Amino acid sequence: MEKAQFTDQNQLRFNQSLLVATIPLAFALGLAWPVALLFVLMASHHLGFDALAWLKRSLGVRPRLTHEDPRPHRFARTVGAVFLGLATLAFGLEAWAVGWVLAFAVAALALLSLTTRVCVGCFLYFQLRMFQQRLSR
Repeated sequence: MEKAQFTDQNQLRFNQSLLVATIPLAFALGLAWPVALLFVLMASHHLGFDALAWLKRSLGVRPRLTHEDPRPHRFARTVGAVFLGLATLAFGLEAWAVGWVLAFAVAALALLSLTTRVCVGCFLYFQLRMFQQRLSR
């Protein structure tokens, strides 16, 4: 019997809202370090401590669990973290335009998911899974 899987919808909305609010504000203020901080927060779940979940709980946001596979959302979060990591690297190399394009791509996709519930990273996850299925036949 397979273990039931849950996704915290409020965690997804919290993460998306943080990205949508922080990246344009950082750009407007000409600050690259918030993008680097978002990268660390987004990637933290790979290190055994989910800093975004801790932050959400610390702010008193309650979970709203749904019966949904969390893997597509974790994949989307990882892709977002990679883009923010590349943006941080671009800032370090003084390739400001590249860094901001990468950061704004993450913000735009977070806004799309926040407003329409269309998760492009989740779609990519499912496409990769279908591709793996075809290869294994």
